[in-house]
Amino acid sequence: MIRIKQISILQGSIFVPLGAWVIALSIFLVFVQFTSAKAQDWEKIELQSMELAQGMWAIYGAGGNHVLATGPDGVLLVDADYSEMGEKLLAKIQELAGQGPQRVIDTHWHFDHVGGNQALREAGAELIAHQNVRSRMITGQHLDVIDHDQPPADPGALPVLTFTDTMTLYFGQETITLFHVPFAHTDGDVVVHFHQANVIHTGDIVFYCGYPFIDLNAGGGIDGIIAAVKSILALCDENTQIVPGHGPVADKVGLEKYLNILEEFRAAVAAAKAKGMSLEEILASDVTDSVDQEWGDKMFPPEAFKEMVYRSLQD
Repeated sequence: MIRIKQISILQGSIFVPLGAWVIALSIFLVFVQFTSAKAQDWEKIELQSMELAQGMWAIYGAGGNHVLATGPDGVLLVDADYSEMGEKLLAKIQELAGQGPQRVIDTHWHFDHVGGNQALREAGAELIAHQNVRSRMITGQHLDVIDHDQPPADPGALPVLTFTDTMTLYFGQETITLFHVPFAHTDGDVVVHFHQANVIHTGDIVFYCGYPFIDLNAGGGIDGIIAAVKSILALCDENTQIVPGHGPVADKVGLEKYLNILEEFRAAVAAAKAKGMSLEEILASDVTDSVDQEWGDKMFPPEAFKEMVYRSLQD
């Protein structure tokens, strides 16, 4: 397994991995752990927002992207950033909405998306997630990609309302559908669809900053990600705004391009595997060069994504 480990935090929030392939990863790298970060490193990070619709914003933080929605029923937030960003996130919500959130939806269990759960719950928010998110947070998890053991979450950080397949929330004039996509980025991924606003938060099923991360330890797989993207595309029209787990807000055309990249990469690795090539041979090969030229220098290096795809394909 290729492992990417943090060795230092550089000015401008750039991280350097160790391993056979050395590449600079930006702050949007989902699974870089900040455990050795000093307080002033967190103090330098500023939350940015972009209006999506009246009373609705995308918020970019240190971890996963957020959607903040306001209405007569209060304030709703998607995802909770790192624990170290809890106070800043609450301050940003107060700035935009004038009050704290009543509900927070976790798109999956990773610590850059649920880290702020406890601070938000202590501020009065009800935490909502797929049941597998709560289960994984209770037991603690291991992340191979950074060789990190995530300990069990404190009880105050756990979702208090869970579901299995779908959930519908009625939020003022807005109807919000939460639906589970199995075995994708993890086994607990949730897509959040704001019907009237025509906004979709995809969680980490969609990365617009390079190849996505497949959490093989938590039930993820390339086929699940591809199926999930197709299910999201079925909800889109030319005006849909897609908020990815990481990267800028995009549209249907951008999501179609992302799907094509995933399908092309998967086909290349699957064909090589079917020919009897070993993982080591595939890692050293140029089978994905046609896609790597555009996406191979962004987040995860091609070799890391090759291994994720290879290991997630059934023999």
